[in-house]
Amino acid sequence: MFNVTYNLVVRRESTPLIRNLIHDGLLSRTQGEYRQGASGPLYAPSSALLRGGNLHALSDSEFRFGPAILSCQAYTLPPEEYRGLMLASPAFSQFDVQPLHAELCTGWPEEHLFHQTHPDWNQRLIEAVRRGPRLNLDPVLVSPTVQAATWLPEETRLSEKKTGWMLSLGFAVPDPVQLNGVTRSAAGIDLGLRRLTVAVHESGLIHAAPGIPRTGLTSTEAGCQLPNPADQQQAQWLNLGLQYAAARTQLHDFLTVLLSSASSVGYEDLDYDQMSPHFQQRSRELGLRDFSYVWLPKRLKQAGIQYEKLPARHTSQICSLTHLRGTRGTRQRDFLNGNNEWVDADENAARNIMRLHLASQIWGKPK
Repeated sequence: MFNVTYNLVVRRESTPLIRNLIHDGLLSRTQGEYRQGASGPLYAPSSALLRGGNLHALSDSEFRFGPAILSCQAYTLPPEEYRGLMLASPAFSQFDVQPLHAELCTGWPEEHLFHQTHPDWNQRLIEAVRRGPRLNLDPVLVSPTVQAATWLPEETRLSEKKTGWMLSLGFAVPDPVQLNGVTRSAAGIDLGLRRLTVAVHESGLIHAAPGIPRTGLTSTEAGCQLPNPADQQQAQWLNLGLQYAAARTQLHDFLTVLLSSASSVGYEDLDYDQMSPHFQQRSRELGLRDFSYVWLPKRLKQAGIQYEKLPARHTSQICSLTHLRGTRGTRQRDFLNGNNEWVDADENAARNIMRLHLASQIWGKPK
């Protein structure tokens, strides 16, 4: 087992509830404790909260702290941690949306990745909201084959940042599944939206996590069919949660192959704040930012695989075969290489990242 912590955003409407928990002594400030991503004081649950099932998740978006129910984003946890939290929460309720989640994971034509043209899918989502959630411990937004991490309630913490409160959860994560018969070699990873990740290995292995379609349920569409404002908001949250969960499933499958086949890894150190507004928004909606900053490095560390972040500049403009400058196609999916041949743009970039990583290894500068 490998112990990790993950931080969840707590919505602002829960701030008064947290203040009350502190005032009533159900949360107490810790001394000399540090959590990654927490910039302010840490607050731990009291023994009274830890006893008798007073601390557990109620759904993808609700967490019980004794008398208070905090609104947070539990669906942003990686699959192992998400399933572990769900199985340790006997009152966990879910919407009946497993078919909708499965459809997002089956692979869509590229034109569906960026255009909001899914009226039938949206309608079935609205119908699921009308039916309401039900108590269900069978995994809906994660594969039943995923190994469950062990949730550690005593490691639960709350911390306040300038942007609001964060809920930090601790887990003991099982060792990753190892695929048999796979040759290990160095790998480079390109990140994007058309495909979330593409890995090119020195051994010749290439694998990827497909992109996720933007379902695009609008507030107007939800408002026309769901008269209750709370249901409208729930539909919007569920819409985002399903897309995030689908991306999480694809990234989990990608990691299963990577952790069995990589001896060392180099991946893009994207400066998200300098990317286009569309990329910034979509990378947050699909958890790509959290994956590259938190989930991926933690899993690589757990597996004992050396890794480093590499600057992304020029890796998309240089031919990985001739090392001459090439040209990206107008749809960003193809790359005209130094031999005047069209090749896959993502694979070309990932191969360049792998070469940069190998050079760093040879020159003795791995991180």
